Amino acid sequence: MKSNDSHDSPLFFYDAECGICDATISFFLKHSESHRLHFAPLQSEFAKSILAENGIVDPDIKAAYFCDQGVVVSKSSAILGGLSCCRSPYHWMTVFRVIPPFLRDFGYDLVARNRHRISRLSKTQCRVLKPEERSRF
Repeated sequence: MKSNDSHDSPLFFYDAECGICDATISFFLKHSESHRLHFAPLQSEFAKSILAENGIVDPDIKAAYFCDQGVVVSKSSAILGGLSCCRSPYHWMTVFRVIPPFLRDFGYDLVARNRHRISRLSKTQCRVLKPEERSRF
């Protein structure tokens, strides 16, 4: 992938070692509009480069990031950004943008702090990508 300046699709950055993040990516792959949303692990050089270009030199591994048209948002706003790329009815969940980010992020941070514990409880297994999904990473 190229830098987001020349990349037409929104980008979602996530912790590749997090089961909840993996479940989120699986959800977005299943429900997003065809090939619109692309993904990259926060641990990748690509993510570090794009985020650094946007002023985020040391990304928080507990946060998801969403980059679209040169604007980067994190945490709950990143999730809402990903949902904005989904088909209805999931797209409608972006109505939660009316809730102030500090309140949304309180819930996000609560889940993020306990994400590995929650992942172990859910017994979620990492997804094996289908050939047609690989181009989105």
